[in-house]
Amino acid sequence: MTPPAVRTPEPTTQDAVLRAASEALRTLAEDRRLRDRFHRHPELRGFLRPGAFRYIVAADLRGALAYCARLADTGYRIGLEAAREEATTDAEVAAVVTDHHALVECLWAWPSAPVQLGVDLANVGLLRDMDAAVAHTGGIADRAAHIGSTVMLSMDRSTFTDRVLTAYARIRPGRANVGITLQARLLRTPDDLAEIPRHSLLRLVRGGHAEGPDAALPRGERLDRRYVELARAALDRDLHLTVAAHDARLLEALDAEGVLDRVREIEMPHGVQPALLSRYRAAGRPCRVACVYGDNWWPYFLHRLAEHPPSALAVLADLAAGRTLAAPEYT
Repeated sequence: MTPPAVRTPEPTTQDAVLRAASEALRTLAEDRRLRDRFHRHPELRGFLRPGAFRYIVAADLRGALAYCARLADTGYRIGLEAAREEATTDAEVAAVVTDHHALVECLWAWPSAPVQLGVDLANVGLLRDMDAAVAHTGGIADRAAHIGSTVMLSMDRSTFTDRVLTAYARIRPGRANVGITLQARLLRTPDDLAEIPRHSLLRLVRGGHAEGPDAALPRGERLDRRYVELARAALDRDLHLTVAAHDARLLEALDAEGVLDRVREIEMPHGVQPALLSRYRAAGRPCRVACVYGDNWWPYFLHRLAEHPPSALAVLADLAAGRTLAAPEYT
């Protein structure tokens, strides 16, 4: 069957500039020197914090749970994860694992539908010890299963993909509540998709990390076609698919192909296209808001701006003018 067409305007100079800005923001997000400077300068953090907290739901877990309860009452499914960077010491790994277990404990009293927990394997020991990362994540998933929660493993840069998939293959057996994220833009993803066990949870994203042409497709019509093809292939393999996308044209293409009628849900990050997600929820589509909390938000903030670079200018203009940034509205 001929791949579905995703209608996009002819590329312009402005399109090229926006793509370059996106890649620049992603590169900045992954520059450890800039991260270190951000942590050493509270004035910079204080200045940018109002802009970041359009995307970050709260500074701590208590505030995040209160906010997410209101979203759940409106009819949204909830995903929840703390904003963190890679854990590189045993003490950092232990702290992250403890935090995950504390979150599960708090969710025992959660009044709404079960929360999906986001787990980044780089934060639970993958960079130091594969066996430890598998054991830590399995323990978190087992405790989450007792409260009906799922655990969604995130996907990092292409240089980490083999390790993430190896860990997933060890964690997944016997744990139907553990899902994996794949990036549509990576050239290897069709082959990786074919190895995911049937009936597994899969979240499909475009991919937000800076990658070279030898590893990934550039953003544009070709990537959108690839996304639709991968979504259809996942459904044909009986995977429980989450479409993690917030581009209106891409979602329209998925809808036209009947994909949205078959998916588990549509997911968008908090603060990104809330009106669009609200329209899909109002139309009866299951919708999840991926919520992030905490104070370590510099990389996450830049990745969100990279999704739509003009928003960076809007945020800076509001901050410079002292205007209060409007909170996202989910209806």
